[in-house]
Amino acid sequence: MAFSRTDGKRQTPNIIDDIESLKEIYSILRTKNIWHATCSEIAQYFEIRSKSKVQIEGDTIIYNFNGRRFNKQDCSLVFSDVTRNFKLISDIGKSFIPEIRSDNRTLIIKDFPAETKKYKIIYE
Repeated sequence: MAFSRTDGKRQTPNIIDDIESLKEIYSILRTKNIWHATCSEIAQYFEIRSKSKVQIEGDTIIYNFNGRRFNKQDCSLVFSDVTRNFKLISDIGKSFIPEIRSDNRTLIIKDFPAETKKYKIIYE
């Protein structure tokens, strides 16, 4: 990242000298479906994924999170081979309505809070 080294010589590549190259690379990638994240975001994603557990008991989904708290503590839930659409209702009445994928059998809930709670399943 830095252009200078401890021995006083110029280090390349670096973000200062290569800013135009980076702008060009990002302009190309902007048109692609690519996930971009910082190392901290990747580490947070890994921890939330590895410390989460989802259980279904009757008409209730129990989401358990056994990890550290982060500033942005959201995840996505993906439900495959779904035969009926549904939504989840938290104990305080907040609704989570899944997005239906093009195959009509996969439902995704984005921006789902990664915290231990129970949710009521309401079938549509």
